[in-house]
Amino acid sequence: MFCANCGHKLEPDNGFCAECGTVVSHQEEINPIINVKEQEEKLINLKEFKNQESSSRGVDAFWKIYKQQGGLGAFWVMFLVVGLIGLRPLFSSQSLQWNEDYEDFHLQMVMPSNVRLGLSLSQEEELNQIEVNTTCGEANLKELEIDWNLTNEMGNCEIVVRYQNQEITKQYQVIPKSIIQEELGFLEENPLNPEEDSDFDGLTNQQEEEYKTNPLLVDSDMDGLSDYDEIFTYQTDPNKKDTDGD
Repeated sequence: MFCANCGHKLEPDNGFCAECGTVVSHQEEINPIINVKEQEEKLINLKEFKNQESSSRGVDAFWKIYKQQGGLGAFWVMFLVVGLIGLRPLFSSQSLQWNEDYEDFHLQMVMPSNVRLGLSLSQEEELNQIEVNTTCGEANLKELEIDWNLTNEMGNCEIVVRYQNQEITKQYQVIPKSIIQEELGFLEENPLNPEEDSDFDGLTNQQEEEYKTNPLLVDSDMDGLSDYDEIFTYQTDPNKKDTDGD
């Protein structure tokens, strides 16, 4: 230690300077130069501590914000992924439709028999994803053709075909074969006016008798073509569902 007045070296237990007699009351007054340096070091350490503390708080705040935003971001990413997966079939180029080239598709009523229906699908390699259900009878799918057995059925029957989120349906009314005999019995008791068109198919009752068609049915053989069209447009047999047997 040194005297603050003259700079003389002092012992730790000295109460006054032996050189100039200055009373030594506090250690800080003995060496102000050293005291200033110590204060500066303390200030520097304090600033560094505060800076570190501030930095630590900033990191903690950043992580809190990141976790919140990251959690929200992860939620929205999962929402979009699930949404895209769910909506994918809606925007898919795949389209399930009935093949209207099949004559049976245009029928509304059929007698107990096997009905053939066709499907249209752009990518046939996904045929295993097609599901077929019926309310009556048994339907077998082979490639894109359905063979629907209605030989032992009667009344309204519906077939439902599903692919992904798409669904198509078709209904038939299966009528008994005896309906023709019943109608003939009705006609014997209630003869029709030969000049009238009782079934509104374009043929008079007299013409129906000439062509041996049913005057009470627009489509006597129920093949999807009216009796009039078969006779005058397509020159096919109105009493045969398959005129050429193919």
